[in-house]
Amino acid sequence: MNSVVNKLELNSQVVTDPREMTDCFTVWYEDLWKEDVENDVDFMRLKKYKWKTISEDEGLNLCREFELKELWKAVMGLGRGKSPGTDGFVLEFYINCWDTVEASLKEEFEKFYRTRRLSEGWKDTLLVMIPKKEKPSRIVDFRPIALCNIVYKILAKTLVNRIRPFFG
Repeated sequence: MNSVVNKLELNSQVVTDPREMTDCFTVWYEDLWKEDVENDVDFMRLKKYKWKTISEDEGLNLCREFELKELWKAVMGLGRGKSPGTDGFVLEFYINCWDTVEASLKEEFEKFYRTRRLSEGWKDTLLVMIPKKEKPSRIVDFRPIALCNIVYKILAKTLVNRIRPFFG
């Protein structure tokens, strides 16, 4: 399905200017995702779960430097065939060119470990509105997807792999 949106209906008004349409989406999702203090998580309900207390050694292990083998495990654990993020790379590039990129990737992760700061562009994400039907005209006719950069996905997957054992 390839849809070009020429108009957007919102609150009984029709918007045709592309910038105004972008603003409509922005306002819609900001309102949808804004913090709702009244419906915040009831932390008392969370007490019913049996949370594992981690030892000091386990905590240190979670915070250790990144190893190439765990970065490769994260790469191989990510979903293939996804659209690229703002960096333009797809996962398959990292898999097929691992021998070329592994040293640079390890260096970037070492920098993150030392500084505790993500390098410029790591968390840049492109939000894309995918139409749910042939002729979308309302905001609810679209599904948002986030196209994250691969390095950010590798970091997230690596951290998930580290904490997974603590969630039985």
